[in-house]
Amino acid sequence: LVVSILVKQFVGDEVAIVETSRGVSKEIPIIIPETYKIKIVDVVLYICAMDNYANVDDFEWYNAVLYDLAIVSLDLNETQLGTKIGEQLRNLMIRVPDIRNITIVNIIKITSLESVEIKLPSILEGCIWSLGEYSTYLENGDALLSLFLKKTPHMQYTTQSTTIIALVKLFITWCNRNQDQVVQIKDILEKLVNFLSNLSYSKSFEVQEISVQMYEILKLSLEALEEQTD
Repeated sequence: LVVSILVKQFVGDEVAIVETSRGVSKEIPIIIPETYKIKIVDVVLYICAMDNYANVDDFEWYNAVLYDLAIVSLDLNETQLGTKIGEQLRNLMIRVPDIRNITIVNIIKITSLESVEIKLPSILEGCIWSLGEYSTYLENGDALLSLFLKKTPHMQYTTQSTTIIALVKLFITWCNRNQDQVVQIKDILEKLVNFLSNLSYSKSFEVQEISVQMYEILKLSLEALEEQTD
């Protein structure tokens, strides 16, 4: 109940009805300061996560809360909020297996948001790690691969490193399920190889190192596939 009241304060527009001296009712918008919104997000996350989620009886509800907090945080100037929300989503994937299908849908919705890599980049590392680690829960791995190939160049370096590993895991899982779609596999593999080739020139040494390692492995796979299809 407390969390619902707190979240309601900044989800949607609030107005106060004021009656003037002439008896006319007038709506006055309630403008909540950004600092207060940031505090609310912090408090909600703290209340829900404390004592191993002792205050959370419904994790499906908590998933919805985390999604709402992510949407609100897109317009707040506090990078730590994204990190905290991403960590909570990752924790749910690890610790609450019964709702992984629900959690991963929320993660996909959040990571697919337009410009999330610019507005709330700190949420992506925990979310994308989850997509790679639990890729077996995904049926649309090819669509996610295409999405992140476009988004990754705009991400922070630390997130890029996580994304490279996640992309490879997504690709392997998708391939195992679609072994008969040779043409499509080859197409995605070519895009991945080109993508990693470009990232191997990154200004980040860590991104360079991971990109080169994955590039060499996938390049060999592509060459073997080309030999089979020639």
